[in-house]
Amino acid sequence: INANPTVTLSSNTSTCSGGTATFTITGTAGDIVDYTGITGSPASPVTLDASGVAIVNVAGVTTGQTINLTNVSNPTTSCSGILTNSETVIINANPTVSLSSNTSTCSGGTASFTITGTAGDIVDYTGITGSPASPVTLDASGIAIVTVIGVTTNQTINLTNVTNPTTSCSGVLSNTETVTINANPTVLLSSNTSTCSGGTASFTITGTAGDIVDYTGITGSPASPVTLDASGIAIVTVIGVTTNQTINLTNVTNPTTSCSGVLSNTETVTINANPTVLLSSNTSTCSGGTASFTITGTAGDIVDYTGVTGSPASPVILDASGIAIVTVAGVTVNQTINLTNVTNPTTSCSGVLSNTETVTINANPTVIKSNTSTCSGGTEHLPLQEPQVIL
Repeated sequence: INANPTVTLSSNTSTCSGGTATFTITGTAGDIVDYTGITGSPASPVTLDASGVAIVNVAGVTTGQTINLTNVSNPTTSCSGILTNSETVIINANPTVSLSSNTSTCSGGTASFTITGTAGDIVDYTGITGSPASPVTLDASGIAIVTVIGVTTNQTINLTNVTNPTTSCSGVLSNTETVTINANPTVLLSSNTSTCSGGTASFTITGTAGDIVDYTGITGSPASPVTLDASGIAIVTVIGVTTNQTINLTNVTNPTTSCSGVLSNTETVTINANPTVLLSSNTSTCSGGTASFTITGTAGDIVDYTGVTGSPASPVILDASGIAIVTVAGVTVNQTINLTNVTNPTTSCSGVLSNTETVTINANPTVIKSNTSTCSGGTEHLPLQEPQVIL
């Protein structure tokens, strides 16, 4: 009596998508086994080798593979047996991830990359010096966040591989993401340096169009904060100034990138006093004498006058002592000088003047005889009269 042949069946139980499902049939060397359910290699029927083994493979699998053994024959004895052995290889999906970032950040800020997949998966990356370093393990939520702090140049991460440590399945990755680094805004500050008392202090802020700048120190127009115009300029003015004006820039913000910068720019406009003068004269002089007017102020100032034909002629420059003397010689009528304007050529400041001074001209005295003749030894009468001006 020849025994009917039998076999045992086993498999690799599971494999990754795209991998190979392997089924091992073990029995008596030379026995022939039929199977169904899969498109295996070698195809059914298979002959057990000298070791009593046949291995049936299904390559490139993407779905579960179930083999069903149906019959085994011993070609020597012609005995056979019906089989019901069955084995399934489960196909585990290859892990994948998605990648995102904060897209852009300010210079000195943090580039942040978010890897999303299956909890516990392990991801390799290159391109950046991130924290945590590569490889990273996705947390219980299936997320890993990789950051680069204090960035000053664009940061690009490249994901290269992901592995599921439970199934040992892995996938080659080509995900890439770049965080653009936006420059922090800066500005330049200038002014008109100096102005005259009562004039306008003007401060010019130059930067990027649309940037917003905060300032302190002055009551300017426009008020803080100011927005740079399409040319990247804002002009802040203070009108009617009488004391020095100092502006302090404190912050600048780019509303598009939300990047900002602390500023320490400062600029002072010095207020120059408007020149003034004093005016005096010799008050009065005799007919035919000289009317003399003394203008006193700051050396180098230039004074305009009207009313007299003086020497030097208008305008006159105050000498190193801050004095100019205007004279009118050979005067016979009162002389009135009117100062109209004074200018400091160094500061270009000027002032309207209303100083006036009059020199009164006094008539020279004369005498008149009374009797035209007298006897020898007589008396000549010379009555005195009030001084007269003979015109």
